[in-house]
Amino acid sequence: MILQGTGKLSINGVGSSDGGSFDLVSINGKGTVNGNIECRILDCNGSGQFNGDVLSSEKAKINGSAAIAGSFKGVTLSIDGSAGFSGDVAVSDEMKVNGKGTIGGKLSSGTISVNGWLTAGGGVETESFKSEGHFIIGSHLAAANIEASIIGECKVQEIRGRNIIIKQKKDNPLRGLLQSFIPSRLEAALIEGEKLHIENTSVKMVRGKHIVIGENASADFVEYTGSLRYEGNVKAVESRRIESIT
Repeated sequence: MILQGTGKLSINGVGSSDGGSFDLVSINGKGTVNGNIECRILDCNGSGQFNGDVLSSEKAKINGSAAIAGSFKGVTLSIDGSAGFSGDVAVSDEMKVNGKGTIGGKLSSGTISVNGWLTAGGGVETESFKSEGHFIIGSHLAAANIEASIIGECKVQEIRGRNIIIKQKKDNPLRGLLQSFIPSRLEAALIEGEKLHIENTSVKMVRGKHIVIGENASADFVEYTGSLRYEGNVKAVESRRIESIT
């Protein structure tokens, strides 16, 4: 059943609708929306197929599954189920990924929190990035503050920030089981920042001011302007102190 009117589009059961401007878009069954959507609130509890761009002026929450064939712009975005975006995703305030989020293009948000699985084909730019899940980023991750607890396979080309902490999650009850099937490690070509503490990471180049390379980390080359310290079982092929980071 489709209810449309008074600024509301609601699909309960199986149905399809054209796009447009709405106050609320709610999908509780299996719904298809053809065309671009502008709404205040997007609430997808079932299975939604959106064949166009989506603009949410207040909040969007995906508890079921959603496939967006275009780009997404919003203020807040919460993914507790599974969501796929063919284009770019731009969130001005907060993005939470507790389920699985797959983005074909680039991702930008005020803050990003990952407790599930995040995949982005392009770059990821935010003020604060926190992760206790999996992430695979095809290009760069740029944020002022980055804190990642590694519990599975994570990959990114470049990480750039001010304060960067990458550690093995110690209190994960499934750690032993996961490591039997999924490598619990971050792989990157470059990690660069002012203050860095990295563990359980394989990286080609590390560059920063104050650097701590901790347990189960390996770096082919390290450049630092302030201090460099090694902790635990670590490996660095070559390191040198430099005057400045260009």
